Amino acid sequence: IKGSLIPYAVTFADTSKYIGYHRANEDWILDCTDLTSNTVILTINPTPNDATVELEVEGGNPFDFHQVGNSITVSPGTKVRYTVSKTDYITQSNVIEVNETQTVNITLSETLYTYIIHPTPADATFVMTASGYTQLDNSISVPRGTTVTWSVSANNYVSQSGTKVVNDNCADNISLKALVEFTITPTPNDATVTLIATGYTQVGNRIKVPYGTTVVWMVEKEGYTTRSGSKIMTEDTEAQIILNEMYTFTIVPTPSDAIVNITSSGYMQHNNSITVPYGTAVEWSVSKEGMEGQSGRKIVTETQDYPVVLHSFVTFTIVPTPSNAIVELTADGYEQEGNNDQIGRASCRE
Repeated sequence: IKGSLIPYAVTFADTSKYIGYHRANEDWILDCTDLTSNTVILTINPTPNDATVELEVEGGNPFDFHQVGNSITVSPGTKVRYTVSKTDYITQSNVIEVNETQTVNITLSETLYTYIIHPTPADATFVMTASGYTQLDNSISVPRGTTVTWSVSANNYVSQSGTKVVNDNCADNISLKALVEFTITPTPNDATVTLIATGYTQVGNRIKVPYGTTVVWMVEKEGYTTRSGSKIMTEDTEAQIILNEMYTFTIVPTPSDAIVNITSSGYMQHNNSITVPYGTAVEWSVSKEGMEGQSGRKIVTETQDYPVVLHSFVTFTIVPTPSNAIVELTADGYEQEGNNDQIGRASCRE
């Protein structure tokens, strides 16, 4: 149509362009001999460098400007919208008025996914760590594939810890197991109490452990019986442990080099003594060659020195005339040696 304003563009071998307008009032031939580029180039340099770059002219594209790679050639003053995107990154988009050839650096931020811990009890303390990222309340936001290290703890509960590979927004419920307490009250009260459970420490005469844990215990004091055992913990428990006082029973033999034996089930003799609880029965014997041995049974109710005197044997002999006379010797508890054709002898206690 005569009088119309016609846009035109001349593309050179190096892809640069000359753009212009012509008022169509008559037939016209464009002489390109002396034309030079009057366009500018916008280049987007993305990070990461494999991000997708899209360039689009805003408000129409009369000269059919096309993106080549991460660049676009336009006339000065043209508004260009760029969009830079990549999976697991936050897309960036904006409009630039291009007045000169320029390169714009665009750095994408990784998309962050949130990992949340819901603890029981609710007032538990939790820690979540991932290199370069910070916990916020009970959550942490990290890029896809990041490993988060976490721990949850509370007074009187068993702590838990672990790791989580975050690939999407996610949450975990972490329930802590309550500790149960085992307390021993000894008699006498100054007895030594030992409580053992792997991974847990005794405090005073008590120990706190998870439900179902086996606690090994022992109560001891010098001069008293030692008691020990084990307890599978299912609830708070207090045990009254009474130790029995020990008493020493000592035999003092005469002669002093006589052999002394003292026995009682579960206890051992030391020299001429044995130490046992109140009311324990002990069996004893004292012996020496050439002397009459003694033995007995004793119920121990106190610490005691028990004297035992051994007696020597003597021989009484009758030599009869005539020699074949019958000799009879008697003594309570002893037997005669010899008969009517021998010399009669009898041994008895001195």
